[in-house]
Amino acid sequence: MMAMPESETLEKSEADAIDDAVIEVADLLKDGKSLDMIEQHIYRMRRKKDMVETRLKEAVEAQLRGVRTGLFNLQKVMREANEICTSMKTVNTVYKNLNEQLGENAKEIRDTRVVHKEHALLHSYLQSIYNFKEDVRLAHDSLRDDDLLRAHEILMKLEDCRDGIYKEVMSDEVDDEKREKVEEFFSGLEKLNSDFKKKIHFFMTRSLNSIRSGNTAKMVSILRIVEREEKKDALIEKELSANPRLSYPGRPKKWRETALSVLSNSIASTFESVWEINQEDESWILRFAQKIKGVTEQDLRVVDQHLQQCFPPHWNILEFFCAEYVKNIRLRFEEIIRQIKDTQGQASSYTIVYNWTTVLNNIIKPYREQGKHEGILTPGNIAKVVKIYTDRLDVELSRQTKNILKLERDARYKINMSPDGANQDIPHYHTSTPVIFYEMINQNLEFAFKLETKMDLLPVLEKLDSMIVFFIDKYMEDLLEFRNKYFEVSDDDKEDMKYIEWLISSANNALKCSSLNEELVNSLIKQNDKDISGSSLMERENLIADKTQLYKDKLLRGTCVLLSDLVFCDLKPILPKLYTQEWIDKKYLALAKGTIEDYNQSYFQFIDQPGNKVILNVIADQLLMEYLVALFNTKSLSLSTDDFKTLICGDYERICNFFENGLKLYDDFSRRDFECLSVIAELVTAEEDLIHYEMADFVNKYPDVLWDQCVALLALRGNMNREAIREIVTSNGILETPEELPSRQTIFTRVHEKTGPLASRFFQTVVAPRAAAAGFKTQTSNLNTSVNNTTGTSFSKIST
Repeated sequence: MMAMPESETLEKSEADAIDDAVIEVADLLKDGKSLDMIEQHIYRMRRKKDMVETRLKEAVEAQLRGVRTGLFNLQKVMREANEICTSMKTVNTVYKNLNEQLGENAKEIRDTRVVHKEHALLHSYLQSIYNFKEDVRLAHDSLRDDDLLRAHEILMKLEDCRDGIYKEVMSDEVDDEKREKVEEFFSGLEKLNSDFKKKIHFFMTRSLNSIRSGNTAKMVSILRIVEREEKKDALIEKELSANPRLSYPGRPKKWRETALSVLSNSIASTFESVWEINQEDESWILRFAQKIKGVTEQDLRVVDQHLQQCFPPHWNILEFFCAEYVKNIRLRFEEIIRQIKDTQGQASSYTIVYNWTTVLNNIIKPYREQGKHEGILTPGNIAKVVKIYTDRLDVELSRQTKNILKLERDARYKINMSPDGANQDIPHYHTSTPVIFYEMINQNLEFAFKLETKMDLLPVLEKLDSMIVFFIDKYMEDLLEFRNKYFEVSDDDKEDMKYIEWLISSANNALKCSSLNEELVNSLIKQNDKDISGSSLMERENLIADKTQLYKDKLLRGTCVLLSDLVFCDLKPILPKLYTQEWIDKKYLALAKGTIEDYNQSYFQFIDQPGNKVILNVIADQLLMEYLVALFNTKSLSLSTDDFKTLICGDYERICNFFENGLKLYDDFSRRDFECLSVIAELVTAEEDLIHYEMADFVNKYPDVLWDQCVALLALRGNMNREAIREIVTSNGILETPEELPSRQTIFTRVHEKTGPLASRFFQTVVAPRAAAAGFKTQTSNLNTSVNNTTGTSFSKIST
């Protein structure tokens, strides 16, 4: 948009002002009262106009004054600029003339200054030469007084003097005689330098001790001296590189390398002082590792917190100490590995080596720069440790397990030696065998899992699994040996009590082993579920998980069988009276229950749960076995059929109630096996026309019953000939020589061994081999027949 001309703008402004004035006058006069105040309005408007004109005039005058001042200053500047130009021309003319004169005079001054400098240097050399011997003596005195900085100041002054003289006189033109004289004169400096090196060696060797004692001043002085010498070495090397003909005796000194070398030798001597090899003592590796751990922890802490503050940062002294400790520890552990290999050492020694190197790595690693810690054992050493450990693991585990069991076995035969916990108010008999054994298992497992990326875990787990089985078998074997030796000296009351205490401790140990094994399985479950050498977590877990139940089935139950033998040794005089009138009249069953309850209150209560319930169930099972064995070995009943049925059914109820309620087993006791007594009573007392039905029902419930057992039961009736009995038994599918074994086993499978010569022979020649071929498990004869193989022994004194 184009701007309007100035005349038009003024005219428009005047027209707008007139319009505004008209509006304002109209507003003033629209009220009648305002006519009386016209003069006042005119006066006010004139006054307002005068004020506006006054302000405009002041503004114009102010602008005019500023313009006048600016013009005045501009004129002044122009005048001064002209003066400056004139002055600069004069200066240039004067400087040009002065430069020529100054150059001539300055040359003389420079020449004079050089000469003066040479004279001053020569004067200082002469002064040093004149006072050389005295200065050397003062330096030695200062060294003796540990005034190291003063001694070094003197040494540097003397060396500067020597170096300056060497530059002047040790040239090609100087004859050999003068050269030798100069060298001989300054030979005292070599001794002084040697003494300084000794001081460096002294303080560096004792650097850590000096820091611990708070004496850091001397250490800092030594380091300052070393740093000065390093700078002097650098300067001289630069001069020598520029002029190789120069000579500086004793340079470079390399005192920094000397100091680090002394520190390195000091660290090596520290490790040498704790090094030992004692093949006769198996714990020598452990003792050495513990010493190394203590030294490493303490020294690196001192270096980190105190010593590195004394050293210059570029020395990186903490990293130097870490590298030296790794080097020395590696050398010692490589020597240990060689010693173990050469002497056919134990696999556990390799476990100790790896575990302790891991501990030491964890100590050193935080002090090192990230990514610089390569580990104490090299990959080659780790591979060697893994291979030898795996190869010797079987022998080592077997040896350790035997030693663990030997400790308890030896304790059993010591006079007046009782298990742990025997002196408590409520004895909790036990030993430390389970804990020690599982410490061994856990130690090997931890070692295997640490090296899971470098070794196959599955063979290790399989070996540990088989070692648990070996432990159970060997423990049970030792108990049977203890039982056999005990029966040889069982007339001693103290030996009786000792035998019971050790058996109770064995039962508690079985429960403890079961608990520790379960904890071990849980620790395996917590491991990452990943495939390692083709073995999943569940495969690794199941290798050991089933041993929890094996402890209860074999070790706990086997120990309970040995304990139950004591009860039945007391019952042995009355058991032959079964199924007789004397059994009824003299209430022998009540006597048997009282004996069992007495043993329970006196001894079995000290077996931890569920061991107490297991021993009572074992006694119940063995009591039932005695009932059945006595029944099968009875040729004819002395009781009437009604009395026999009353006895056997009544005893069945009383025994079950006794174990369920009297001994408080409740749901932990099963009547299923005892029900065979009532079934047998029905079979023996059945009517002749119902005998086939009862026999069929009996065989249906107990398909594993033998032909001989059926014949023996029917013979108790007394009213059937052998041909009739054979016909009834055969008609129900019971053969004298069965072609296959029944798929379901009952109580009669466990009675097969105890039912007479014919059944025993049949069991050994037919049943047992076929059972093994078919994969069935039958009860072992060692434990259940132990009482029958022991004669002439009574434990009545224990129960009373």
